[in-house]
Amino acid sequence: WVTIDSLTENQVIKIDGIDHNKWGFATALINWAELVNRSDVNEKFIEKGLNYQLTRTDEVYNDQTREFESKVNILAGDEEFACDEINTESVDINTANNVWNIKVGKSEGFVPCWKKKSIAAAFVGAFIVSFMLMIICIESQSHHDLLRDMLPPKALRKIKNYKTCVEKYEIATVFFSEIVGYTAMSAEMSAIQ
Repeated sequence: WVTIDSLTENQVIKIDGIDHNKWGFATALINWAELVNRSDVNEKFIEKGLNYQLTRTDEVYNDQTREFESKVNILAGDEEFACDEINTESVDINTANNVWNIKVGKSEGFVPCWKKKSIAAAFVGAFIVSFMLMIICIESQSHHDLLRDMLPPKALRKIKNYKTCVEKYEIATVFFSEIVGYTAMSAEMSAIQ
C-alpha cells in the first residue's frame, strides 16, 4: 500500500515498494489496480454479460503549447470499449480537478425481458384483427349477394353509387290479393306443412 516518508526536502510517496516523488499535500491516494482486484468488479460485469469502462479525464497543462490538454486515463474495465452508442449507457461525474466517466453496455445489445411477450401479443393481435376483417368481408359479400337477388341490376347500380332509386310510371296497377281463410288456416299448421 502507501507509506509517506517524513517531510524532507525530497519528499517521496512509496506505493507498493516503489518510490514516487511528490510535492504539495495529498489528501487521498487510491491504488486502482488493487481496488479493482479486491472488489471483483470485473467478474461481476462478466457474470451479467456487460462491458464497462471507467475513465478519468484530466486537464494537463502543456508547457510547450501553453494550453491545457485533455488526457484520458482508463482506470478499470475494457481497454477498448467495443459497444456502440445505442447499446451503451454513459454517466459523467464532474469533480473539482477532472471528469470521471463510467460506460456500461452490451455488445449484442440490450434485450428487454418483455420483448418475446410483446412479439407474441402482436402476432395474436394481428390474427384477431385479420379474422375480424375476414368476417366483415364475408358479411359484406353476403349482403351484396342478397341485394343482387332482390333488386334489378339497374336499381342495384344506383344504390351502389349512393343514388336514390325511384322510377316513375305513367300507368301502373297495384294488385293486392289474399286467399280466403289462408291466415287462419296457416296459424294452425306447422312450418313443415
